[in-house]
Amino acid sequence: MVITGAAGFIGSAVARAAQARGAKIVALVEPGAGDRNLEGIDADRVMIFNDERARAEIGYASRPAREAIRESARWFADNGYVTARRRAAIKWRE
Repeated sequence: MVITGAAGFIGSAVARAAQARGAKIVALVEPGAGDRNLEGIDADRVMIFNDERARAEIGYASRPAREAIRESARWFADNGYVTARRRAAIKWRE
């Protein structure tokens, strides 16, 4: 389960509840966000950047939303966040 704002008060509560139900957690957090609320949560942490900061720090350039969503979906599928059955049902449109 991908949770935006997972380092925040509400986001961390959602992450704890989801993890208690067996969900694999991906925590989207802003750079500089404290980890205190994520203590005790087994989660992959992914930093998110706005376009300006991302371009400066990692050379990221914006792309169309459809392309970004497709790329993200593939990443999650390739890294075990999507069941094999559901992955087989996905129709990747180019």
